[in-house]
Amino acid sequence: MKRYLQQQLQQQLQRLRSSRLRRAEALTAAGDWPRAARAWRRLARNRRSPVAPTALAEYARCLLRLGRLGEARAALERALKLAPSHPLANKLLGWAAAEQEDWRLAAAQWRGILSSLEQPPAALDDEAMRAALLEALKALAAALINTGEFTEAETLLARLAALGGDGSVAERQALQLGADMAVLRLDFDGSRRAWRRLHEKYPDEARRLTDWRGFAGLDDDSQPPRYTVADLRRAADAEEALQILRYLGSGSRISRSEQIALLQEATAAFPELSTPAEAALRRDCVYALVKELSSAAELEAAQAMVRAQHAKRPHGPRTWAMRTELAVAMDDAATVAALLEPGRARLGAGHIEILRLELWLAAKRGDHAGAYTLARQLGRRRYIMGMDNRALDLRPLNGAPRDAEWRRRQDRILLFTAFRNERLFAPWFLDYYRGLGVEWFFIVDNLSNDGTAEYLAAQKDVTVFSSRDRFVATVSGTQWINELIRRYGQDNWCVYVDSDEELVLPDGASLRAFVDGMAARGEEALPAYMLDTFPADLAAVKDFQPGDAPLAVSNLIDADYFFFGQICCPFISVRGGVRQRLFGVREFTEKAPILRGGTDGDTLRLYMDNHKLSYARVSPHTGALLHHKLLREALEMQQGKASTYRMQTRLRERRQLHERYRKSGYLSEAAKIPRSPATVAYEGSAQLQRLGLLGEINRCGNV
Repeated sequence: MKRYLQQQLQQQLQRLRSSRLRRAEALTAAGDWPRAARAWRRLARNRRSPVAPTALAEYARCLLRLGRLGEARAALERALKLAPSHPLANKLLGWAAAEQEDWRLAAAQWRGILSSLEQPPAALDDEAMRAALLEALKALAAALINTGEFTEAETLLARLAALGGDGSVAERQALQLGADMAVLRLDFDGSRRAWRRLHEKYPDEARRLTDWRGFAGLDDDSQPPRYTVADLRRAADAEEALQILRYLGSGSRISRSEQIALLQEATAAFPELSTPAEAALRRDCVYALVKELSSAAELEAAQAMVRAQHAKRPHGPRTWAMRTELAVAMDDAATVAALLEPGRARLGAGHIEILRLELWLAAKRGDHAGAYTLARQLGRRRYIMGMDNRALDLRPLNGAPRDAEWRRRQDRILLFTAFRNERLFAPWFLDYYRGLGVEWFFIVDNLSNDGTAEYLAAQKDVTVFSSRDRFVATVSGTQWINELIRRYGQDNWCVYVDSDEELVLPDGASLRAFVDGMAARGEEALPAYMLDTFPADLAAVKDFQPGDAPLAVSNLIDADYFFFGQICCPFISVRGGVRQRLFGVREFTEKAPILRGGTDGDTLRLYMDNHKLSYARVSPHTGALLHHKLLREALEMQQGKASTYRMQTRLRERRQLHERYRKSGYLSEAAKIPRSPATVAYEGSAQLQRLGLLGEINRCGNV
């Protein structure tokens, strides 16, 4: 009797479980993700049940659909503990890792899935097996692109296109990923070829892709513009306004300041957030404002937009992202810490955005050991092209110092930079930095043809390297500088500036006095920003000769710069200056011109690009780099250099920007650059400190 009752109970439980399973499957098929998640979670409670791994995997699938990445990843890890080879759980963990931008884990997952599909070789006439193989090839290629494994990714993309066949979705996806990979490698010619092939074969599909629309907007100057500002103001709805704004913003058709103003105007016209396009419009506006603030008024506008978003959708993922961006900009560590917990719950503790916020908070509270640990995790998760030293062409022209000899030397002040045709600026540059305290120069000459390399090689305190690498492909020289810092900069003070930048330190200090103070305080990097200078009279520029000091003819500055926080080291953003006033540009002006070369644990302190560091203990002081950009532009224009090396090698947007400089008429010989109420003549470091532009300044919205 007892056995009979047990059998009856088991049968009832099996029927109940089958009923619940059918219900969970039906809810999943209907796309009712909240109810489906609850149904699968109930089924997963009995870990001994044979359906538990599948139930956990399906539960994770629902959580991924709901944007709850952290919970999804935890459920998948539990499923794989129960069944390590579970196909659905492994696949979903690969997708979850990609969503969290944990590209190395994603690559490992998809490599394992691809290997299992190929052992034994997949039956390609089986449609399901073929689809699984195509999915694995695409996902693994995407992960490898984001970890910098480009050669293997190229092989997989070729397989993907061949397996998909001519005219297939797989071939289109391979072309699109190839274009994305070329952009990441800064191979813009390769990207252009890939996008053109995609458009030639799949014109309708290409036109629907946001990336293609951006590329098409950048590619052909000969065609009349598809949209104008007048079209934007006649837009019937937010979706049309968003499309026009993104077109106008691509390729420097309008300045960044104009784009931000038009975003604010369009957001005011469609304020209800009742459609995805209206929400996207507000998101674009807030992100543009927060990342490129230039005044207290724009900061107040961003705050008002974020408050309105929070009132309508307090728990939305975009609201969370906007609030964290704004809190970082305002240097508000308390708000960032409060937002971190709901962010972890939604995105997962391992999400790249969570790690970046944790690093920012660790730096703010002085937990440098924790910050370096997080920097290591971030460095392992994604490819940073500026720190890639593979296949660099660096050949010494005048005898490189022996590496072992330099490793024995410590605490020296070394300057690293890259030149191309800088014979006009080089004599002043060397003299100025020698006077400031530089003890040795390491300069990469990128195939100069005006005598620059020969002049540098004749200097007793300069080591010259020659490189045939394309300047853009080295992340504007960052790869060269990082490699030289690896070789010669360890345990030394490394100064990294461009040929038209004049470093000014607080209190008029020498480099030796300043870095000794940094060392005593345990600081490893000095943040600074480019403070644009401009000439009072362009007629005087024509007499500028090699060895002349730029300040002798270009000594005016606009003093209304705006400072705010950013999430990447050195944690400061700065906007303003004469180029923004005249041309509407909002370029990155922040830099870190002084860095203590070395490691913390196994983490090298290096540059991610010209404006960001991997991580370092940042000084509370701020330096200034007098930036003689407009003097250079005026000289080149007056000498008839219509297409300089910089114009030939930089992005099309940069070429258009410099064309705007030329067409403005401000830089012609007879012109006078107009002044603003904030324009003053530069007098020295004491003046900059009085103006709040140097030293221990307020880096939080100037408030």
